[in-house]
Amino acid sequence: MATQKIRGIYLRGNVYWLTQGSGKRRLQVSLETADYATAVTKAQALINHPLLNSTTGFKADLDAFADFQTGANIWTKKSRKSKYAVLLMFGEDLNFTPLAKITTRDVQNWYDQQILRIKVVSVNPYLTVIKAFFNWALAQRRIVRNPADDVKLTKVEAAARERFCTFAQRDEIIRKAPTPELKFILYAGFYAGFRKNEIVEARTDWFDLDLKHVHIKRTATFLAKDKEERTIPMAEEFYKFLQNYGRPAPFMIAPAVVHGLGDYRYDFRKPFKDYLARIGYAWVTPHIMRHSFASLLAIKGCSLFKISQWLGDTLVTTEKHYAHLLPTDPDIEMLNAGSATRRTKKSPSR
Repeated sequence: MATQKIRGIYLRGNVYWLTQGSGKRRLQVSLETADYATAVTKAQALINHPLLNSTTGFKADLDAFADFQTGANIWTKKSRKSKYAVLLMFGEDLNFTPLAKITTRDVQNWYDQQILRIKVVSVNPYLTVIKAFFNWALAQRRIVRNPADDVKLTKVEAAARERFCTFAQRDEIIRKAPTPELKFILYAGFYAGFRKNEIVEARTDWFDLDLKHVHIKRTATFLAKDKEERTIPMAEEFYKFLQNYGRPAPFMIAPAVVHGLGDYRYDFRKPFKDYLARIGYAWVTPHIMRHSFASLLAIKGCSLFKISQWLGDTLVTTEKHYAHLLPTDPDIEMLNAGSATRRTKKSPSR
């Protein structure tokens, strides 16, 4: 059976393209195949697609996308800065090719080049940002398909995190802290799993001393990661400390410092780093405190589901990082043939 011929299909190099419209509304779309029959099938799917909305170029689309993400509270001020930089780098590497003319091959080649110079664990999130950009453009009818959807990713094998503070190290670090404010920073990280910016943005009403709960929630200046507010039981040691710490307002640390142009309202890095280096724990960071919070809970046999809820992470992510720390259950040994712990039916006595 002869392949149907479609007007507008033409060969550019080794790849078939489709031309739609005319004049200023003329649109050229790569069909991303050297096989004519496949090109016809793809072209038929595009023929009935309405002409795209006009665009003023990659940079203008990028700015519009960033404004949309920020306005919808999908991006925070900090994440806008980092994700915009990724998209700008992507655009520069592709010479700011209009979105409608970017092909899967273009995105794949860009991705493969990044893998050569950056760790896979960093590049894959870059592609997630790029996909979101193209999905937005698709919804705005500026492109007919997302060219990033078919990019083949390099698989990341997540290694279990290993370094964290022991109970004794945690207690020593907190005990020796020279100021109440520094102690609060340490308690928030070690006893509630706060991220660095959560410590900085922590407000008085996040800490319910009556119910002994910590509520990390959205404020006028703070949006939790992935927009997930969460509640964490208040450990007894943290509760005792907060009873004496007082109720500074509006923030729990450096309450008089307002937001400026930096990523953080207040950066406690220097006093934090200097103190830990002085007592021999230079390797401890705010992230290590959060990791220690989860690791010590896992060691004690706490449910990974609960840990994931308290961290604000997915259960899958939590299992990858902390399942290896769970205590062993002796009952599992019943699976071993001939095990001394296997239960057997006693023979009736004669």
